[in-house]
Amino acid sequence: MSNHAIAAAPNQLIMLGSEGFFGRDDPQLYNNPGSGSACEGDAWREESSLSALDVTTMHVYWRQTEGLPSQGSAAMGKPILLQEFNILSWKFSDQQRAALFQLAFDKLAASRSSGGALAGVMFWSAALQVSTPPPGVS
Repeated sequence: MSNHAIAAAPNQLIMLGSEGFFGRDDPQLYNNPGSGSACEGDAWREESSLSALDVTTMHVYWRQTEGLPSQGSAAMGKPILLQEFNILSWKFSDQQRAALFQLAFDKLAASRSSGGALAGVMFWSAALQVSTPPPGVS
């Protein structure tokens, strides 16, 4: 599929849009964020190493770590895009959310100045949560 995308748009960066979970055979599997990640079918390291991909991606939320995908991306010689990050507004304060955003932007600035793999960050769902969702919905 990535080769088809390259043929259709040769001047565009190609990325997978992966959440950054580790697959069943990956030694980092135990670092996945809870049981839900096993349902995603994501084998981040294997999929991200495809030569046709220019950029690796990951999602980071309050229960996850960004360090391992960042290290893996650097080892592949590819930049990584923190494609989604945020926290659940009904579990954390506005001050905690602001601190997370500051941390993400500080990590990006540090990576850019040191030649690190982190090349961009994008927040997810900037809308305010005005009510608590029903059980099982996030």
